[in-house]
Amino acid sequence: MKARIRTHLDLQRERKKSNQLLRVLLPDAVVHDLIQHGSHKPQIKENVSILFCDFVGFLGISSRLSPQDLIDELSDIFSAFDSLCETHGTTRIKTIGDAYMAVSGVHHSHHEHAHNLVRTALSFIDYLEQRNATAKQEWQCRIGIHSGKVIAGIIGKTRFIYDVVGDDVNIASRTESAGETMKVTITEATRTLIEKDFDVKSAGISHLKGKGEMELFHLCADIKQRSVFPSQTLRYWRVHCCGVCAKSQCGNDDYPRRKAELRSTAFGHSSHHML
Repeated sequence: MKARIRTHLDLQRERKKSNQLLRVLLPDAVVHDLIQHGSHKPQIKENVSILFCDFVGFLGISSRLSPQDLIDELSDIFSAFDSLCETHGTTRIKTIGDAYMAVSGVHHSHHEHAHNLVRTALSFIDYLEQRNATAKQEWQCRIGIHSGKVIAGIIGKTRFIYDVVGDDVNIASRTESAGETMKVTITEATRTLIEKDFDVKSAGISHLKGKGEMELFHLCADIKQRSVFPSQTLRYWRVHCCGVCAKSQCGNDDYPRRKAELRSTAFGHSSHHML
């Protein structure tokens, strides 16, 4: 009897470990389907935004760093990106070398899928700028976003991954390739969804491979927030900017009130100048 109980408990522990591993690799809804039904059917998602982020000059950087340092750097940055995705309700799909792919609207239908993803993108750039201020190795990126329809599902049997595919995924990738360093480039489809809440300007007409001529746009700022990486930005503001702004740059008579607002909203130094 004791042996059977011990075996049962061991099996439960192993099953729990397996489920935890699945949840690291796959979305919760997909894990639920696999556990309950043993499979997950591909789904068409009509209202989704797709992000691609790529590092500028990666080949040169990778040739200078040791293998361990390179992996450590990418792991550190991508882990921060994962946390920012979670903060903004978006999902990392995969990384390929130095490329990072994320989506919004796949696992949970949300009318602000584009808003959530562009805020994620802005937070990526904000994070890199602040990391570059102190890190030995600087990293700069290009980010492209497009909104449309995808097919989402599990690909593979023995080494499976959850992926999204479709023409709109390709457009997002091409948009990133046509983008500029440390800027978020978006398509007309995404601009239409977010233009009331973000400053956007035309980047002109670009030729996207396989798609022809398309007008692209640069995302300038989040009108409602201005800063989307609050904890790091506020820390930077407190250490580097507080005394300077108070004494010389801003010259606002109501500085104490503005300082209190900053501490309560954590919008950071850039918000201080926008107020």
